[in-house]
Amino acid sequence: HGPALLRFAAPSMIMMLFMGLYTITDTLFVARFVHTDALSAINIVCPVINLIVGLGTMLAAGGSAIVAAKVGQGKVREARQDFTLIILVGLLTGLAITALGLLFWEEIVWGLGASERLFPYCRDYLTIQLVFAVGNIMQVLYQTLFVTAGKPALGLLLSVLAGVANIAFDGFFLVFLQMGIKGAALGTGIGYMIPTLMGTIFFFTGRSELHFCRPRLDAAVLWKSCSNGASELVSQLSTAVTTFLFNASMMKLLGED
Repeated sequence: HGPALLRFAAPSMIMMLFMGLYTITDTLFVARFVHTDALSAINIVCPVINLIVGLGTMLAAGGSAIVAAKVGQGKVREARQDFTLIILVGLLTGLAITALGLLFWEEIVWGLGASERLFPYCRDYLTIQLVFAVGNIMQVLYQTLFVTAGKPALGLLLSVLAGVANIAFDGFFLVFLQMGIKGAALGTGIGYMIPTLMGTIFFFTGRSELHFCRPRLDAAVLWKSCSNGASELVSQLSTAVTTFLFNASMMKLLGED
């Protein structure tokens, strides 16, 4: 069982590392080619990104457990219906975050502790990240559900492509086009969309036992998905709160620098 477990776990571990590359890449490029104030702005708005990832991870972790259990029980049709429902809920959640975030972005930026000096950088980075909220949630969902569908290697490949694309587009937008912090946010957003689009195409083609079908609205499935994955959301929220408090302390002690 050990080698089989490692075969399925290793891609997920590597996927998490490449997801971490998004933040690291933006940090390096923004600090080097924009300004340290822009880097501070990314830290300020980071709790919002933690929330988005947390919601996606909650649905992914909780939903994949339900889907995997039903596949194991031979209830493949129900598993497909639940899988499709979870993906649709993730899509609608992302759209709701985009709509509410763009409506109240100014209040969010001030609420997170931005100063007058950091405000324009926070605005530019956050609004683009909000536009790609659907892609952020969906890529988290797909990367987990690829493992559930028995395709961990495909999920890993798409994660690697997304990480490499993020690096390439950051370099193109920031160094070549000199788009500033907007370029960093755009490069990250395009990185989100690679696993999102490829995952959607893959699960539409029916090449896997797990694929899209007509969903069945089941409140119990949604409740179990959210409750099972709540710990993942709490983990991301704890990071968001810690980051917020750290930012607030540093702004008082050292200011933007």
